Amino acid sequence: MKTIRYRELVCCLVLALCALNAAAQEKTLSEAEFNSVWKKGCEKTKNVPHIQTEIYESFYDDTKPPYNTYVSLKRYIPLDRVWTIAGLKDGEPEKKYEEIRIGPKSYSRDGSGEWKVKELGFTGLYYCEPEVSGKVENGKGNGSGSSNGRNRIRFEHEFKYMGRRNSADLYVHVKRITFTSPTNESQTTTTLSYWLNSDGLFLKTESTKRTANTQRWERRFRGYKYAQKDLKIEAPIK
Repeated sequence: MKTIRYRELVCCLVLALCALNAAAQEKTLSEAEFNSVWKKGCEKTKNVPHIQTEIYESFYDDTKPPYNTYVSLKRYIPLDRVWTIAGLKDGEPEKKYEEIRIGPKSYSRDGSGEWKVKELGFTGLYYCEPEVSGKVENGKGNGSGSSNGRNRIRFEHEFKYMGRRNSADLYVHVKRITFTSPTNESQTTTTLSYWLNSDGLFLKTESTKRTANTQRWERRFRGYKYAQKDLKIEAPIK
């Protein structure tokens, strides 16, 4: 009995120390610091062949599975070759969307239909310039708003480094938008989380969006697989 209690005590102590260590690693970042880390991760990631899996889900509430799931798979070869297949998770094959980008040229089709070719104004998949809010300079509690005399919109941003989680560095950006009218007030909260591996590459990202006073919410997940040395992306044979 004493041995079991001793083990339980040791386990509790280890868990407590881990929690304290994680809390000690957390720190608030400025928007510039957060965006700088994101940009470096993006620049590194775009120079490595990989596969991206993206899942977009819509929920009625937290007790039910998603009522809508959209999945896309992207094969990427630096710096300007991308092959995308996307569609509803349980959708019919003929409704799948497929696109091959090689430089500024795009080849796309629905299902097994004919390929359509067009010139794009850009190349590749990655644009590594972070979106600047223009609403806040530093972390929690800061924000700004605008008003036209009757309605008011307030923006609040929080940027944080959450420490090492499962051998990856976790960064979080929380954005709250509060809309106030003479008869109503609503708030939408978007939380962006991204993990960088030990090489500074994106490991995964997750974005959730919730609106107060409603059960519905949305989730977007993106995972990355590297060591894709044999990837090939060629123009379709017409």
